Amino acid sequence: MIWRVALLSTLGALALPTVASDPNFYLKRATWQDTLIASADAIAKSDLRDGFAGFESETLRGGEAAQHISIDVAGAKELWLFVTGCPDVKWGVADWADARLIAKDGSAVSLTAEKNFKAILGRHENDLTLRSGLYQKMRLGDREFERGLHVQANSAVLAPIDGEYEKFEAWIGVDAWAGTNGTVRFSVVGARTAARKRLWEFVARDFADGLPRQQMNWEREDRIYERDWKTGDFPALAERYATASRRVSPLAQSASQLVSKVRDSESLGKVRALYYRSRELDAALTEARTFDFKALRLAIEDLEKSFSDKYPKKFSARLQTLERELAAVLQRVPTAEESQSFLTSAATKKRGTLNDFERVTNIADELHSLKRDALLTNPLLDFDQLLVIKRKPLGDPRRSQWEGFGLGEYLGVPRQSSWANGTMPNVDKWTNEIAVLSPARPDGKLTTLFKPDDSRLVTDVDLHFDGDKLLFAMPDKKKHWQVCELSLTN
Repeated sequence: MIWRVALLSTLGALALPTVASDPNFYLKRATWQDTLIASADAIAKSDLRDGFAGFESETLRGGEAAQHISIDVAGAKELWLFVTGCPDVKWGVADWADARLIAKDGSAVSLTAEKNFKAILGRHENDLTLRSGLYQKMRLGDREFERGLHVQANSAVLAPIDGEYEKFEAWIGVDAWAGTNGTVRFSVVGARTAARKRLWEFVARDFADGLPRQQMNWEREDRIYERDWKTGDFPALAERYATASRRVSPLAQSASQLVSKVRDSESLGKVRALYYRSRELDAALTEARTFDFKALRLAIEDLEKSFSDKYPKKFSARLQTLERELAAVLQRVPTAEESQSFLTSAATKKRGTLNDFERVTNIADELHSLKRDALLTNPLLDFDQLLVIKRKPLGDPRRSQWEGFGLGEYLGVPRQSSWANGTMPNVDKWTNEIAVLSPARPDGKLTTLFKPDDSRLVTDVDLHFDGDKLLFAMPDKKKHWQVCELSLTN
């Protein structure tokens, strides 16, 4: 029996920190979509008011120059600042640079000068960036700013202004340390719109599985719920879903035909399902267009040459066939630029049947399987069992509540390589175990080898050189660390 050891942190559902008490307008239902609609309707019936015309930016990208905004907030009691990752929060490091509140007499006060705000969601830094804890000034493009608020998307910030100010001004954009990475949107809104935007916090917390999270990212990116709507106006939402299905024109046409028949949540769901399928097909199309055929071809050729008597010859031919088939079908579907445009031409709408889009998806799936099988057939991977640590992380990696840097404590290891296990907090609040993956493949079965009888952290796994025993570290009930030994012989 051959063993290998790996540290596997199983990234389960990422849960936001729970709130002490949910607002009375948050009405949880069976699905996240029904929850969002019911809660938004409750907000519409409430006495919450914005007090001013809000601002919604376009999607801003890393590397772009700073954009200046000046928003009239006269008479408003609350000012809310949101930064949303679109489509996700990767590299979502954003600046409200030189953010100022302007009074009636023209005098200005910096948003960060006297802590004139409260960060409700997300990590932030005053007048500096969050970059690995290094004290760097904010930069947007070529401009450096001495003051302002630096945040990590998704972010929500409240500034209680109590009608004292006329304007809010700032320079906005993705901080320069992200390079050309990062895509975010900025929002400056009042209390009513802020309540609707904050619903995403609660549904993300209560519906934390992978598929709901993916659907939420899609709908936020396409601004399905961004604008207000009348209570019970399902056709208005259906029209938004149909419009956002533009990436796959056959599905967009089918969705548009259903809009007039939408009367309730059930009929809305049929249009929504077409929208979700359009996003799935578009994601597969993007994956297919960016597949690195050259890298996989070189890897296969190297394995064929290095292990000519052991490595099968079937992979090269299959890769060549799929590459040829993909090139042919991609000529029949719209380009990435065409499918992203809302102003789709009539000619573009006629390009690509639903079967063409489905074929691209099938090819993308086949390429993924081929890549996995070709690389895992490497004769050097001659072991059939893999020892892993199966662990559910604590909290959300981009909204860590502890002090310090990095993701170490989120994953169950010290925050820095020079630190020891004894420096970690919460060593008795983990869901983890040592498990065996067999066979050592994506479809292998995980079997528990050792699991603490409580919630103590298990870490630093070390397999004995002859594979007959396993050493690992675990704190005792007084949180004192000790070395434990587990026999692997029958």
